[in-house]
Amino acid sequence: MSLTTREDVRLKVYQRCGGRCECVRSHCQHPRVVGGSRCTRTFSYDGKWELHRLTAGSEYTVSGCEALCVECHKQTQSYGG
Repeated sequence: MSLTTREDVRLKVYQRCGGRCECVRSHCQHPRVVGGSRCTRTFSYDGKWELHRLTAGSEYTVSGCEALCVECHKQTQSYGG
């Protein structure tokens, strides 16, 4: 049985998000479409995005992580406040 590596999780999370930031935090100052809450920033797999764990210090799992653009990641409580 092989363990899933952080890079495996990163790839699967990127595939799930389709190259679009998954942030829906209301306090985040990200661009959003009218009537929507999800950030509209996009990125390539090798571009400027970060794998954010929903629970700080937890294991890296697909269900426990989200793809965030750098700007949104800096605004999370566990990263940038």
